[in-house]
Amino acid sequence: QPAGSFAAPPLSVQPAARIQDEGGRLVDIDSQSIVSASITQETNPLSADVSGTPVQCCWGVCRFTDLSVSKATEGYRLRLSSGSMVPALTAPFTIEGPSLLRVLTQPANGTSEQPLLQQPLIEVTDRAGARMEMCERDSCHVGGAAEVTATIIGSNAALSRTFGSPVATVVAGVATFTDLGIVGGGRGFAELPHLLRFTMVDLNATTSAPIPLAYPERPPSDYIATTVRLAPMTIEEFTPPLQSIFLVEVAKIAGMNESECAITGIVDSTGLRRAVGGGGKLLLG
Repeated sequence: QPAGSFAAPPLSVQPAARIQDEGGRLVDIDSQSIVSASITQETNPLSADVSGTPVQCCWGVCRFTDLSVSKATEGYRLRLSSGSMVPALTAPFTIEGPSLLRVLTQPANGTSEQPLLQQPLIEVTDRAGARMEMCERDSCHVGGAAEVTATIIGSNAALSRTFGSPVATVVAGVATFTDLGIVGGGRGFAELPHLLRFTMVDLNATTSAPIPLAYPERPPSDYIATTVRLAPMTIEEFTPPLQSIFLVEVAKIAGMNESECAITGIVDSTGLRRAVGGGGKLLLG
């Protein structure tokens, strides 16, 4: 039976097969059959490849010498087949290797439009949580580059974006971000959590702790912020047609095109902010 190893190098224990007749007896006169190996579809969730040379049997015994599996997971089974003979299945085995991402240093101390003062460090580990120091640049044995990508998730994602480089290359099992930051949705959304999700091809992703985000004294560089008072009305009465008319008039005052404006929220008479949309270059409310 094959035994686990690390992804890509040859299996530490190579499988061997026997040619048998219907009664289970060794067909020791067979020194011509060629046996090949493949991973069974139902045990291959990562679409891993098996590499190695098909072997020619000798006196009914077929021994592999260089089989390897490209990706790490548990429960693989190999199908050993030759022509019209009934194939044999190996017992399940595990391939160790990069499997998980883990936040080593949490991102923190953020100000909108500026790099985080505490940049995240993301660690590549195996299933047991041990750092995979062999994972580096192009030698990580995953289905893509050894790079970790940061994206914003959560209730604030639609109103925010990353700042700086959201991609960090893995070196010796660790991805180090250097200038990652967040451009927030505005002061009115400061109470919403900013969460970063870190992903890498074929590995389980990880998520940061909530990141408090401060805002500089000036508005973000590509926004103009203003507050406009409306005649008394309910939120329900401020219908989309009325919002469109309102935007046209405010755009004229601001000297902008209507397409550059959007209503991002309304503050009611109690001081409670009520979000009604987002985007654009003019923040109203």
